[in-house]
Amino acid sequence: MNVSEYVIGGLANVGATLFTNPIDVIKTRIQLQGELAARGTYVEPYKGIFHGLVTIARNDGLLGLQKGLVPTMYFQFVVNAFRLGIYSTANNMQWTRDKNGDESFGLGLFWGAGGGAVGAYFSSPFFMEFKKVVI
Repeated sequence: MNVSEYVIGGLANVGATLFTNPIDVIKTRIQLQGELAARGTYVEPYKGIFHGLVTIARNDGLLGLQKGLVPTMYFQFVVNAFRLGIYSTANNMQWTRDKNGDESFGLGLFWGAGGGAVGAYFSSPFFMEFKKVVI
């Protein structure tokens, strides 16, 4: 097991998060608008992605588009460090190969899904914190 593969996998996605977090903020607010109101009785403050972008920037400032950035970075680091690190370790140890030494789709799927499940499990508290901060 090479720890650097886990760290590099996590850091790569942390960098990407700086660019994708505003889209997640808008998406989350659109998904949750009117969630607590009776159907048809709420006003839609966000009528789409571009309208949401303008509305959030106008009401919360440009930094409002980066709400929840820290928990999102933690989430991305943890989920992707485990996901990419576990698969990479399995691949390096040749656990993704069959008895003949050929790459096995099933074993690759198993290790990829397993890494994803472990990453999702350990990163879920950060995901919930992001949702709490964004609303």
